[in-house]
Amino acid sequence: IDRFLSSWYWVDMIYCHDAANDTRIQSKKLEIVEQAPHTHCLSYVKKKVNTTKVASMIHDSYGGSAEQLMIVMCDSDQVVREKALEDMRIMNHARSSISDWLSFLEEGVASGDKSLALMVL
Repeated sequence: IDRFLSSWYWVDMIYCHDAANDTRIQSKKLEIVEQAPHTHCLSYVKKKVNTTKVASMIHDSYGGSAEQLMIVMCDSDQVVREKALEDMRIMNHARSSISDWLSFLEEGVASGDKSLALMVL
């Protein structure tokens, strides 16, 4: 949850979004945006993910609130819930779980190589 929230608020802060009220200067340099996110925003397509689309989803659909996304995910309407899940999945840090990142441990233990698991512990 912390990883998702960190990504959510980071994207909301640094990426440009489509809303008319985002009047920040668009930049392709992260260093500039990190130093002045109140006056500059990041705008580019990276690894097939349109950062403006992600930022616009966060800002326009959920008002910048991760809590609002979670509320919508519990909506009684299945279509609304599925849309919220689709939105969540376009976030880089929400596409995979901790199990995906640590799958090498399971593979190592299954093959009898316990050194990988011990390294992490």
